Amino acid sequence: MSANKVDDLTEHIPTTRLPEALDIAPADPYIDASRDEDIRVSVEETLTTAEVEELYALYEAAFGPLRIRAAARHVLTHEEFLEEVTNPLVSKILARNRSGEIEGMMTVTNHLETVPWISPEYYRHQYPEHASRSAIYYLGFAVVRPSSQNARVYHKMVRRTADQLVRERAILAFDIARINNAGNGLAETTEKLFNSFARVSFDTVDVQTYYAVAFNSAR
Repeated sequence: MSANKVDDLTEHIPTTRLPEALDIAPADPYIDASRDEDIRVSVEETLTTAEVEELYALYEAAFGPLRIRAAARHVLTHEEFLEEVTNPLVSKILARNRSGEIEGMMTVTNHLETVPWISPEYYRHQYPEHASRSAIYYLGFAVVRPSSQNARVYHKMVRRTADQLVRERAILAFDIARINNAGNGLAETTEKLFNSFARVSFDTVDVQTYYAVAFNSAR
């Protein structure tokens, strides 16, 4: 995948939801001698109040514009965000730099009831074998700090999560606002990113279209 495509992906990450805290063993820090900072990705259960508020500010900056650009609601309220990042059933995949500062975060869960805008029954019906193993995950959102290495941080978080999903032969579901597909080809970019890690089947499972009728005058 080209660097431009990765940059496009990280600049327009969709609001979407990855499990009972994702069962991922601790990883070694990611070392890149060409960078000033080393990035470590891990699954964490708790965050400080200051970290939560800092992440919410990043989240709002990234997703706030969708309030007026998408008909469906894609942006969590402050209260919903707090519930998401403090729920023990939702995994927090965090990328931290050498100083321990957060560079990015993804949330993921296999407790589909924690995702208020989807139908858990639909996914369990579509993927009964995966459902029997609690191997259906939903990616809630991903956000990275704007920087020269944001593509690298997002790539590292996705790779960390994908490794576990491959081991489980799992299903990962998520949603993308039309504006992010039409303007940035986000679905295509995401498919290429996942295919760079594993052999995947990438499918559109449903579409909902919003209509508006303007009543201009009586007949």
